[in-house]
This record gives sequence, C-alpha cells and structure tokens, in this order.
Amino acid sequence: MFLEFKLSIRINLTANEKEYFNDASINFNYENYNCFLELISAKDIEENIEKEKISYIRKHHAISITIEDNNKGTIENFVKEQSMMQILNLVNSISNRCLLVIRNYGNLTKVKEFSLKLDRADKEQFKSFFMMLDVKIAKNNMEYEKILKHWGFKDDIAKEFTSKFLLDNFFDVYHEEYLDYDTWLDIKNTLENNYEITEDRIFFVNSLEHRKNNNIRLAVIETVIGLEIVVTKYLRNYLKFKNIPNDRIGDLINPHIGIYSMVSVLLDLSVEEEIIKHIKIDKVLKLIKLRNNVIHNNYKIPKETTKQNEIFEQIQATHFLCKLLFSFCNKIIIIKGLLKKTKKNYDIENVQTRCMIDVPNIILSVYLKKYSNELITKINFSVINSLKDFRRFEKLYDEEKYLYISYRFNKKVMAKFSKGKLEFLNQ
Repeated sequence: MFLEFKLSIRINLTANEKEYFNDASINFNYENYNCFLELISAKDIEENIEKEKISYIRKHHAISITIEDNNKGTIENFVKEQSMMQILNLVNSISNRCLLVIRNYGNLTKVKEFSLKLDRADKEQFKSFFMMLDVKIAKNNMEYEKILKHWGFKDDIAKEFTSKFLLDNFFDVYHEEYLDYDTWLDIKNTLENNYEITEDRIFFVNSLEHRKNNNIRLAVIETVIGLEIVVTKYLRNYLKFKNIPNDRIGDLINPHIGIYSMVSVLLDLSVEEEIIKHIKIDKVLKLIKLRNNVIHNNYKIPKETTKQNEIFEQIQATHFLCKLLFSFCNKIIIIKGLLKKTKKNYDIENVQTRCMIDVPNIILSVYLKKYSNELITKINFSVINSLKDFRRFEKLYDEEKYLYISYRFNKKVMAKFSKGKLEFLNQ
C-alpha cells in the first residue's frame, strides 16, 4: 500500500539549463520506509535574460511525499484499523525529516518543522489534519483515493474551512522560497544518503532567520555558536591532515582555548594567505566580543541604526567565514588528502590546490621533480582516480567539466588537463 500527502510550501527552483527541472524529485529511505518526494508545479518554465546570460525558473506550489508500506504491512494495518493518530504521526515524522533537510541545506528560513498536537479523543481534529495534508492512499501507487473517503466519511464544509485555517497556521503558504539547482542537489544528496543535519548548519540557518526578523541579540548568539562549531571542525580536520596525533589535537582544541584565540591566531596559521585576505577577521572578532558581553554582562543591543548596521556587518563577515571554512577550506583539505598517495608514489615536489566557493571547480598545479610524457600520463591517471571519491563530498563534481591540471617542470608548463583531455605542450 502507498500513502501520499502534500505540504503547502512554495519553492521556486532556478537553473541554468531547462533539463535540470526534470530532476525535481527524490527517492529516499527513512524509518524503514521507501519514500518519494516531488516538487509540484502547475506552471511553465520561465526564462530570464540578464546581462546576456539566460537562466530559468519554475515555480512550485507544493511538495508531494509518497510513502511505500514496509514489509510488515504497517500502513495497511493502520488503514484497516482506522488508526488515525498513528498515520498522522508517521506523516508528521517523515515531513519533518524532509523540511529540516530543505531548511538547513537550502538556507530557507521560512521552512520549519511542525508538530501535530493530537488529541486521541478528538476525531474531528484528525479529519481536519487529513484534509489539510490532502492524505490519500492507493494499493498500486496509481489509483489514489482520499483516505477520509476510503473510510466512509462524507465531505464536510466546516472541516474544510478548519483545514484551511490550520494550513495558514502550520505553513507560510503565501511566502515563496528560492532554491538554485546546485543547492537542490545538496538537499537530494542528503536525503538519499540519510545524512545527519549537523549542528553548525542548524545554528547558521537559525542566525539567518533571526537576522531577517531583526532579532539582533539571538542572531549574534547563534552566529557565534555556529562559528565555534565550524572553526573547531575545520581545525580538527586540518590537524588530522597534518598527521598530528589525536591527543595533541585535544591539547590544542579544548574549552580552555576560546573561539577568540582560535580565530585570531590559529586560522592565520592554517588558512592559506591567498584565502585569509578575503576574511574580515577584525569584524568577526568584534562579534565574538559582543556575544561575550551579551551573555556574561547582559549587554543590551544598541538601538541606534548606525551601531546596528555595524553589528549586521559583523554577522555577515562571520557568516562568510563559516561558509568559507565549511565548504571551501574543508574541500581543499579533502582534495589534498585524496592526492597524498599520488604525491608520495610519484615523488612529486608539490601540488598546489585551488577551488572556488560556490562551484565544483578544482584547479591543480603539479610541480614535478623529473619529467617525461609517460610519467605525466601515469600521474594524471592516478589523480583522476584519486579524486573520484570527491563526489561523496561534491555531488556535482565531474573531472571532464570541473578538473583543471597543469604539470610544471623547471618553471615551464609541460602539459595541461582540461575538459577530460590531457594535452602535452612540449611537442
């Protein structure tokens, strides 16, 4: 048996190619149920031309989720026994898993989990929730029937009115959220692989929400909490890459070394100079001091617009640092880790790694101690194979599109790899 329901959330998906809109669905497993999520749209794809660049958008008015019954026939038994509470609890649980992933991986502050506060004795309340969520069932995943009709309940105008009232309370039905296709792939990857939602993402999105709602005090507190988590994770990853033993890592990263010291000193030691110059460290440090004053001294956020704008700039600088460390610097560490074996096996002098924050490009400069076309061919093959595991971190990665390598010997570029092809320049 199959159970289907809808969440009234408006998501506008943007993409650079029309064909990407065919990928607006996700198959995933949760709580031992196979599930299928799909963005629902009744509108055509819109084209947008800006500065001679074409992009596309499709507006979706709801999310549809289908749950396939498990081997025990749990859903079928619930339906037979009219176990309304159990069905709604299942719907609520799977809905919240999807909503939390969409919120925290899509940075959509208006999307929130919800709780159906159910009264076992109030059947009329149950009916309204079933109508609100448009719950349907089918035996073959094709011929769906409203679950209330299946149980023999007649249409009720009063219940329909109540369900619409509930809809406005549980979902921000008039607010539209925007998602680009790359972010949608992150959401898809998380649901498909049942990844956990990490605390740093939760605090980051919470701080974005507080910032939008002009709740500056909470925005400051949650931004710095998220920063502490991200910086600690990054430094642990960096030190592990440097082969520092765990006990020595624990000596360096512990509650006695505060976030202020980690940002003001340790980041300068671990992040490349080319990257660190883009980080407004002074603003980040000011936000940390402000958070400490708010927490420990009950400091009140100033009401003057100019001072509040300064705090917003500090929050923005901290958000940028979090994003940089979480997606960009960790990405470089992962790439260097994957290439360690290649570097050692072929006695390579150095491999410089460059990435871009929002796109999956990898740019490598390989400095050789010795040179031959045969050697470069072997190294190139090894690099490509080593980076295949990078797809677990960056779903969009494809060496034919996003990998660029230059091979250098005696200060000369001897060969290049791009668009999936290796070209020798010394011929």
